[in-house]
Amino acid sequence: MYIDYYEKYLSSIYRKKSGELLSQSSVNHYMDALNKINKLLSDISYSDNSNLYEIDSLSDLKKIETFLKNNEEFIRLNKDGHQMYSSGLHRYMEFAEGKYFENIKDEVTIFDTPHDIPPELYVKERYTHNRDRILINQAEKMVCYKCEIDNTHKTFIAQRNHKPYVEGHHIIPLKMQNEFNNNLDMYANILILCPTCHRFFHYGEKSDKLKLINQIYDVRNERLAASGISLKRKEFIDLVEYSKSRNRYV
Repeated sequence: MYIDYYEKYLSSIYRKKSGELLSQSSVNHYMDALNKINKLLSDISYSDNSNLYEIDSLSDLKKIETFLKNNEEFIRLNKDGHQMYSSGLHRYMEFAEGKYFENIKDEVTIFDTPHDIPPELYVKERYTHNRDRILINQAEKMVCYKCEIDNTHKTFIAQRNHKPYVEGHHIIPLKMQNEFNNNLDMYANILILCPTCHRFFHYGEKSDKLKLINQIYDVRNERLAASGISLKRKEFIDLVEYSKSRNRYV
């Protein structure tokens, strides 16, 4: 799932200490390191799913990081490879934790490309714990933990990260995935909201919601289309309004 995002991150977002972007050879180096780490995890049968690019839980990813750092085979290969493995793992963890994602503004559009739909069973597992999801955490950093409806909205400081508490909201509900050929779970379809605005999307007065949904369409329509989700205004409104019947994160 994250392989394309990671490559774009390395080539367009990540910065060296000098502030410069990575060279293409460095990007290739880090991509190669992750491929070899994935092969190692598969060879030692770490779990049913040993591909780091398909792990969407930040806490699960950190468990794998701890495991590898204490695994004799990883330590040996890392030494023989002149720290290539540990360097590659560290860089990927920085991506997963959203380093340099803070307020990247227009640069976020580099991530807006169509993506295949993950296997159904894995989708259900991944969407269970929204606050632990890599995608949501990254999206929160992109907007500096501010509500995208109104960045002046005040909220409390969250215990989990000591940042203003916000929530990830899928504009087009994920339960509508069967109606699309491309994955709905991507940056262009995620809004970061304060708790009040999030509840408003589910329980607000219909006439007030329609005004806001129209505004969101104007802002996100092009990005959704670039991500493979092309909708006319009425189609968009009908799909988003459908989310009001859901009582959990969408």
